[in-house]
Amino acid sequence: MISNVVYEHVPKTGAVFLYQAEGLYMNSSPPSPSNEEGPFPIRVYRAGRTTKLHSPGSDLVDVVGKHMGGGLNRPCKVIVYLDVTDLEKGWDVFRDCLRRTRVYNRVGVPRLTHRYELGDNWYSSSASPEQLEKHLKEVLPKILNKWT
Repeated sequence: MISNVVYEHVPKTGAVFLYQAEGLYMNSSPPSPSNEEGPFPIRVYRAGRTTKLHSPGSDLVDVVGKHMGGGLNRPCKVIVYLDVTDLEKGWDVFRDCLRRTRVYNRVGVPRLTHRYELGDNWYSSSASPEQLEKHLKEVLPKILNKWT
């Protein structure tokens, strides 16, 4: 029997976020012209998404921590947390933006490096968390509002 049912994408509201993990990553590769990071501990960041929105009075670190778990991967600082109206589309745009920061590599713009050896959603940056937070809070709302 052939059905004439057409399935339509129903957007879910949610949030995308990037947090700094408690633990550090020891980069074992030696410094080179293409790799300015030497064998020293670097800060790592994890991207995520959730359908559970936080209430205005709650602490973001606690909200994200309950969602992501504990251990060395637990959040110590939430870099960016953005509400989106379409979580699937927002997540795709968010990850694409994080992975393409090399494309937008200009003087003074923090660069993220995708740490595929840690997992699909892990990144590192030579910039301080404050510089990264300032840059992403400026750029991401413009990009997400354009595509979601």
